[in-house]
Amino acid sequence: KRARITERAHKIVRDWLKEHNKVKPTTEEKRELCQRTGLTRFQIKYLFSYYLDPPGKVTSEKKEFIVNEHKKIFSDSDSSHNSGLTNEILQIWKEHTHLNSAQIRSILSFDKTPPGAITEEKRATLRDWLFAHPHKRLTRQQKKQLRNRLKLAPSQFRYLMTSLLEKNGEMTQEKKDTIESWLKAHNTTRLPKDVRQQFQKTLKLSARQIIGIVFHLNHEAGSLTDQNKKVLTDWLERNDRRPAEKETHQLMQQTGLNRIQVRGFVDRYFNRGKVLTAHKKEQLLELLPKDGILSAAAIQEMQQQTNLTKKQIRTFFQRSTEMRGLLTTQKKDHIQEWMKSKNASTESSTMVISKEIADLARQLRLGESQIRQQIRHWRDTQFTFTKQKRDALREWYGASKGTNNIHPSKGDMEQIAQQVELSYRQVYDFCRRQTARKK
Repeated sequence: KRARITERAHKIVRDWLKEHNKVKPTTEEKRELCQRTGLTRFQIKYLFSYYLDPPGKVTSEKKEFIVNEHKKIFSDSDSSHNSGLTNEILQIWKEHTHLNSAQIRSILSFDKTPPGAITEEKRATLRDWLFAHPHKRLTRQQKKQLRNRLKLAPSQFRYLMTSLLEKNGEMTQEKKDTIESWLKAHNTTRLPKDVRQQFQKTLKLSARQIIGIVFHLNHEAGSLTDQNKKVLTDWLERNDRRPAEKETHQLMQQTGLNRIQVRGFVDRYFNRGKVLTAHKKEQLLELLPKDGILSAAAIQEMQQQTNLTKKQIRTFFQRSTEMRGLLTTQKKDHIQEWMKSKNASTESSTMVISKEIADLARQLRLGESQIRQQIRHWRDTQFTFTKQKRDALREWYGASKGTNNIHPSKGDMEQIAQQVELSYRQVYDFCRRQTARKK
């Protein structure tokens, strides 16, 4: 395999040319450069031709100049348009057009053999060649020979090849039925090479068209009825394993389903009941080792406990490590007991224990926002909103709005929350509702 021409190889060649005043290297020097750069002899030759004779930009004016000068110097009867070019003539044209010798020769060859029109004779010639070589992949030399023979440009040749390969014969339902009846008569899903060649002659279809018909017949979807489900279920219950290739083909013939439908039903049968519920997620987190490493033994134990597949277990832990942890009931109870021991009932107290919240989040594998949300929820449930407290808040809200006619501050809301034995969040929501009503 050829090495890639890297920037380091370019730099070595440039430095060598500067040291030797842009002189072509000898055979021994090329070998030394091949060892230094790790490139082949042809790659080294390409780099030297690139730097000693750099290519320029080809324009219509430069093409016209080269063609006119060539007609002036050489007669139109000359068939070898590049044979009469000397180094002196090429050097003059290169100085005038700033193109290299390869670009000049390409312009002249294209002018002598311009692309021709796509005729029916050329289509028929190429169609006959494809019919004679249905599975032969065209090499670069064969493509060039066919292009020169048909007098076509590369883009014209590619267009003609694709148009002929897409529809090489008329596709009818009778031809499809003929191939389908042969497959059913011989109880197989594939056509031998000699049979396919016979169908090509009799049906006047290409090999690619016949292969497409066979593929469509093998993968044609059937209806998944209750009777077909019963046949598949009975086979799976009787054998308790996945069917082999021959057994899959037999089930396809019995049910009239394609391969994808049979395999899909088998996958659903073996994965039945393996649903990742919330209870199973809690079980997986409990069964997770303390070091957090999922070994083969740990996964096997989780499979036995939860009846899940290996892929489901790995996917769950991969997502749980990327996102926040799962807030289970045990973790909620742990947070409530921790809150009771700390006796944090106001918002200011939570700011004091922010470091402890961070430690608790690492311990339970949760985010700090999740723990703060549980703290607020627990604090709100500790204080009941009675009618007397609501009336006291209304009097306080009306008095505060009457004195300064502005929304109560955070300090005022914390103070009234302690007086009426409510949380700061409950008082804040009450003030927000009162403001919305007046608007």
